[in-house]
Amino acid sequence: TSATERDVASSDGTRKLLLRWPDGATSECVLIPDADRRTACVSTQVGCPAGCVFCASGLGGLERNLSAGEIVEQAMRLTRLCADDRGLTNVVVMGMGEPMLNYEAVVRAARILNEPCGLAISAEAISISTAGIVPGIRRFTADRLPFRLVVSLTSADPFRRRGVMPLERTHPLPELMEALREYHKASGQRVILAWTMIS
Repeated sequence: TSATERDVASSDGTRKLLLRWPDGATSECVLIPDADRRTACVSTQVGCPAGCVFCASGLGGLERNLSAGEIVEQAMRLTRLCADDRGLTNVVVMGMGEPMLNYEAVVRAARILNEPCGLAISAEAISISTAGIVPGIRRFTADRLPFRLVVSLTSADPFRRRGVMPLERTHPLPELMEALREYHKASGQRVILAWTMIS
């Protein structure tokens, strides 16, 4: 189990926890209250190898993957912060790290969070994000997972995207879009495209 290194609250009720794991590594998780929704944003890695220029998570590179248990523990700790013991309604796997590079632990954690004897969070309310790791998206498609897929696109212009997201060199936009079309065709589910607004 982890220890809470820091607990920061904002005026809108958002709470951010910095957790220190037994090996000394740290990661963050965030509780985001919004009307009737209480969303946990959880991390999947200590650090991140993606190197997106707008994100501080990858400044020190990747230290290690989090286990499924460590991912679930973040949601459980945030559940304890929910007002009136109402618990979480949503989980977004969008914290520190690239979820598709820790695929097995992320999927195992999502299944535990969805399990009735776990946190019983609806599969449709669990979103797994990626910066565009095409093999991970294809595996997600093949596994027919019920969770939502979110892709941090940030730019539809490959040149601009390459400037802020180095993964564009490894998994170029045409390849990424082909994988997303395959996912949509196989699952019938919409893909959520996330945009980081940069002046």
